[in-house]
Amino acid sequence: MAENPRWPVHSLLAQFRPEPGWELDRGCFAAYSADVRVVTAALLALAGHAIEPELGSRVQLIQAFRKLRGRVAFVVQRGRIHWPRNLPKVAALLDRFLFEADCDERERSWHPKFALMRWRRPDDGAITWRGWLGSRNLTRDLSRDASLLLVQEADTASGHVLEDLVAAAKGLQSHLPANASRFSAQELEALAAVRWAAPKGASAMQVHWLDGSRKAFPTPELQRRVIVVSPFVDAKSIENACGWLRDGKKPVIVAAEPELARECTAELADAAELCTFVASPEEGLPYEPAQSHGNVDAGDAEGEL
Repeated sequence: MAENPRWPVHSLLAQFRPEPGWELDRGCFAAYSADVRVVTAALLALAGHAIEPELGSRVQLIQAFRKLRGRVAFVVQRGRIHWPRNLPKVAALLDRFLFEADCDERERSWHPKFALMRWRRPDDGAITWRGWLGSRNLTRDLSRDASLLLVQEADTASGHVLEDLVAAAKGLQSHLPANASRFSAQELEALAAVRWAAPKGASAMQVHWLDGSRKAFPTPELQRRVIVVSPFVDAKSIENACGWLRDGKKPVIVAAEPELARECTAELADAAELCTFVASPEEGLPYEPAQSHGNVDAGDAEGEL
């Protein structure tokens, strides 16, 4: 197993902070699990109050609640919200922003991790969109996570249309009560036409919303290169990935070292290029477990991107 080259590291909350001169007009966020302290930090970032949102004051938090009320919604799997003890009374206001996806984990769980934000510039009313797709939950941990930041392309003649982002927004909003913050039909129509800037080195982009009715990884056309990033793996999935490339090519599998050691036989290790991030003790711990409301078994993912 090889250690993966150093990829750029960015703060998730920094991607939620509006650029100077802009403010959040509407936002929806999805995660499997959440710690209310992280949700609070995200609200501070969305309101643009602090460079380091977790260091924001109580006054800034109240201002963020007032500014963002009716504009922001977070959806998390039922029973996977961690409410620490001794929270200040103002934390009760989080009920206006934080909602649960009522999925029975014995059958299927709510697993998407994404964000869609619509920013507005008050000076001239200009609108721009930002999206985030990744593997990170809204929890207090320092684990390594892979993600893709989507920024609207200023040139309408270039960029890529990602129509399934509308399906993702609708899927998230199906778990919201009628009085929660939602993208309007007109806003979703505008989202469908947004052209997104491709990351450096990418010539095409596709995003697919999965609702549990189809395979997470349908067999694609033969590719020149495949990189699979997942904290957990199984041997069959790695075998499938090996069939996605032209003859003589190997997929790159980036996963947790214990997972690769447990699942990979000598044959698989030869058929794929296995990479792992080796974290030093000070770099972080596993996910902080969410507060559970009963014993459930994780099932197939619903709504993953």
